[in-house]
Amino acid sequence: MPNPPVIEADSDGRVVRERRSLLAGRRIITAAVIAVAEVISIIVWDPNLILVMLGASVVTVLALWASFKLVKRGFLRDLLWVIGLSQAMVVAIPLILGVSFIAALLVGGLLLVGVVLYLFRSRSSP
Repeated sequence: MPNPPVIEADSDGRVVRERRSLLAGRRIITAAVIAVAEVISIIVWDPNLILVMLGASVVTVLALWASFKLVKRGFLRDLLWVIGLSQAMVVAIPLILGVSFIAALLVGGLLLVGVVLYLFRSRSSP
């Protein structure tokens, strides 16, 4: 386990309290909130999407690399994880939405072609 919690126990062996970093249990939700805020700001201010994706990808790689190689444990590592995950989500959200939109267009187009073929076949038969 890379970042085990510190557990304090009394003389009877009962757990008194468990100390963890402030962000330890909230990494994903914090990263998701930051990512959604960034995607909304991208939609509102409409910057160059390719540069935004490139920048977010670079920040993701650097933050996750630093969290693995430079920082062993603690608040700074959790902060780097949040930064890396939020930037990864900023890259993933538009890609997922784009792929979903293209898939929906393809399915809709195929259904339209199927309906037209069915109508032509039923019309030609007496």
